[in-house]
Amino acid sequence: MRIYRRLSASASTKIGMLTGKTENYARVGVHRAKVKLQQEMEGYDEG
Repeated sequence: MRIYRRLSASASTKIGMLTGKTENYARVGVHRAKVKLQQEMEGYDEG
């Protein structure tokens, strides 16, 4: 099951505005969080 999806440009813009950062900063933060989650989930076995 795929749990990730791409953020639209408007979502990144909104995240940036809410955090007082740029749209690019928000996109980079989301990407880094996704990579970290993927690394932590390696080897995880449901069941």
